Amino acid sequence: MKIRYKLTPSGSNRSAWDFCSLARQISRLANMGVSRTEFIKIISKMFLDFAKCHSTEFISKEEYIYYRGILLNNRENTFIFEILNSKDINQMPAPLFKDVSPLEELYTYILSDQIIKTQKYFTKTGSMYIPDTSIPLQIQLKNSPSNKSITLDLSNIYKSILILPFQINSQDNGLIVLKSSNKHFFIKNEVEFYEAVTQTIGLAVSDRRAQFSLRERIKELSCLYDINKIVQNRDLSREEVLQDIVDTLPAAFLLPPYASARIKVDSAEYKSHNYKNSDISIKKPIRLWGEEKGFVEITYFFEKQIETSDIVFLKEEYTLLEAVANEVSKYLEQVQLEEERRKMQIQIRHADKLATIGQLSAGIAHEINEPLSIILGFAQLIKKNQNVPKDISKDIDKIINAAMYGREIIRKLLIFARQVPIKKTKVNINDIIDEIIQFFDQRFKKENISLKYDLAKDLPQIEADPSQITQVLMNIIVNAIQAMPQGGTLTIMTSKKEKEVDIIISDTGVGMSEEVKKKIFIPFFTTKEVGKGTGLGLSVALGIIESHGGSIEVASEPDRGSTFTIRIPY
Repeated sequence: MKIRYKLTPSGSNRSAWDFCSLARQISRLANMGVSRTEFIKIISKMFLDFAKCHSTEFISKEEYIYYRGILLNNRENTFIFEILNSKDINQMPAPLFKDVSPLEELYTYILSDQIIKTQKYFTKTGSMYIPDTSIPLQIQLKNSPSNKSITLDLSNIYKSILILPFQINSQDNGLIVLKSSNKHFFIKNEVEFYEAVTQTIGLAVSDRRAQFSLRERIKELSCLYDINKIVQNRDLSREEVLQDIVDTLPAAFLLPPYASARIKVDSAEYKSHNYKNSDISIKKPIRLWGEEKGFVEITYFFEKQIETSDIVFLKEEYTLLEAVANEVSKYLEQVQLEEERRKMQIQIRHADKLATIGQLSAGIAHEINEPLSIILGFAQLIKKNQNVPKDISKDIDKIINAAMYGREIIRKLLIFARQVPIKKTKVNINDIIDEIIQFFDQRFKKENISLKYDLAKDLPQIEADPSQITQVLMNIIVNAIQAMPQGGTLTIMTSKKEKEVDIIISDTGVGMSEEVKKKIFIPFFTTKEVGKGTGLGLSVALGIIESHGGSIEVASEPDRGSTFTIRIPY
């Protein structure tokens, strides 16, 4: 921000009006609510131009942090901004200046009110004018034993120095220091006017803080309001909400042109359009149900060194970022709850559908089972008759086979409808797999399928119905064989995890689309030709495993095969 001000050209005799004009300019600047760095720089320039001296220093304290600006009267008007911490990392008192010069030592004594101000060079109001720094300065400290004096050699390029203290509040204070390369540069009768102007700086610093804090607070509240509107917009996806939030954040911070934002949740990242990684950053965690899942981050990045490179984030900005992180956390928890509710509703509808199909299937199975048994029984009796011609005997075989197939369908329907009781015993899954592999051995060779299997040696026994577990594994293996019409590789593995046994069956077949994968456990759903599948195999398998307290997970992609992972507790 460029601030314009006009001061009466200085000369050897300034009027009271000139000093009043300087004070008014300072007060007017305070009401503009500029940043601290800009405020210190402009005040320093006002005094430099007014006094026509060779350098000015501005030091002000805020809690335990001192802010220092040094302005040189050279062609570039070099400005140096520093942040001085009067406490160490353990909040213990620490030296204010590094590599302390005698002049800085004097600053420390004045700021900490250690000097007896009735001595030479001090005015009635506590300012200090040193007209000739070539003369060693002797000062007496309040707590020095036997009124012992300290001698400071202030001789350097500056031959006269005027130190003007000011009070901001009961705890905070500061200094304006005017330095000249000429001896006796400052006129004694003007020092009182400088003191009066300096006292307006204390009020100006306080006013600037209030104006600046108000402006920043408005920005922060506007940011929170905008973020609240974003998360309340039900038309936006989760990704759009988080992206809109990171695009909103930079404008709420002290230096928007240099600020950028990032949100990271699990493996997903969302960045503002101008995001650049930087060491100048603050982060606040995103927690879901008390567990840290990511963070919200604000960074400052500068292409080149600038006057405000010593960035300190405002306390209010830490609070703002924490509020944003909490808002994001609440939003993500709400999204998670809604997703779980939708899943629950789907599961309830699916359970209702299965219950209805199960009741219908059980009724149909019982109704058909009796006439089918009669058909099968009489067909087998006719078959035993020695006088039946061969042609008719072949037809009877077809009747028997069809009846047997029908009875198998009924058996699956009864299992699906949970009408067949489970007979659990202690079983070893590896033993069941060994028997199944022997059963399919010839078919694997015929279908040009190579078998790989890795069965865990320390697999614990589980409580299960061996015949039903066998049926589950055979259903999945048959599906795998049918998915590899040109041959391929079938892999079977077992492993033990905490409180569960895992069975993994993988093939290198045609795989499934996402749409098909969602439907494979729905009763009577099949991708096979009519007469080659009932659509009950996998739904029955899932029902059996769930009745054992387990689960089945499927991973599959078109032309990349399928993997079924069966988990059964032990």
